[in-house]
Amino acid sequence: MKQAITKVAGVQSVNVGELQKDGSATVEVSYNPDQTKIEQIHEAVKKLGYGIQ
Repeated sequence: MKQAITKVAGVQSVNVGELQKDGSATVEVSYNPDQTKIEQIHEAVKKLGYGIQ
């Protein structure tokens, strides 16, 4: 997941937290809003088969 998000233009850093018992994880992303939109980051995650909450 980290690699896919990092490939999005404008993403500066990605930190993926520990996988929880329910299969969820927290992901922190720093990005330049002049170069990308949050929807583009969401799309990169969804393409991997993960959901967004």
